[in-house]
Amino acid sequence: MMKCSYVPFDISDVFPSLTWLHGISRLKPQFKKIHHEVEGILEIIINERLEARAQKTGKAEASEDLIDVLLKFEGCNDHGYSLSTSDIKGVVLDMFVGGGESSVNVVNWAVPEMMKSPNILERAQVEVGQERCEINGFEIPMKIIVFVNAWVKRRDPEYWKEPETFDPKRFLESPIAYKGNNLEYVPFGSGRRICPGMAFGLVSVELQLAMLLFRFDWKLPNGMKNGYLDMTESFGFATRRKDDLYLIPTPCSPFPS
Repeated sequence: MMKCSYVPFDISDVFPSLTWLHGISRLKPQFKKIHHEVEGILEIIINERLEARAQKTGKAEASEDLIDVLLKFEGCNDHGYSLSTSDIKGVVLDMFVGGGESSVNVVNWAVPEMMKSPNILERAQVEVGQERCEINGFEIPMKIIVFVNAWVKRRDPEYWKEPETFDPKRFLESPIAYKGNNLEYVPFGSGRRICPGMAFGLVSVELQLAMLLFRFDWKLPNGMKNGYLDMTESFGFATRRKDDLYLIPTPCSPFPS
């Protein structure tokens, strides 16, 4: 499904009201095939969870995850409303597609940016595993509705020095946080509609980057210089690099303590 989203142009997207165009769309057959495969996978997962719930103990009850919570609302229940199996599949799919694709793209961009800036790469490798300090930022008063142009805010020189420069250090020296309380930087949105997959996305990105930095040293092949990486963008579900990144990993030995 993510691969389908990388197709740069499809005529049926331009004229969605012309239903006959959907019949000649390049994406429709791909989406149907992938949707069928995903439906089958989710069906297996839900059935396995239903069987496990039938034999649940008190200990298992304490380790419920998203699917367990959703299954409590399936069919008849005491909550006043119910979810169908299709509803549950849709919620789970949204969580993984919406959160997984964007998280992978963050890592996909972060690694080449650090390869272009060896000093940042070295500092990040040293920092991995250290305890971090969280500083409270500006608080938005309750009951205030705010609409934020995130693209402009993230590139406004009034708030960011050299906004187009890859400089993670700027966040270490600033009280601005990512949790929606500082409107200069709202990668997950803010307010009641803040991204429900925020925790999932953060853990996914941090774990991937931390292990890549902790376990390996990296260099470019064929004597390429760090500052000459092609950072051309490609259109899709999320902005990604046009060309694949090729690096040479060298296991860290001994591993950093």
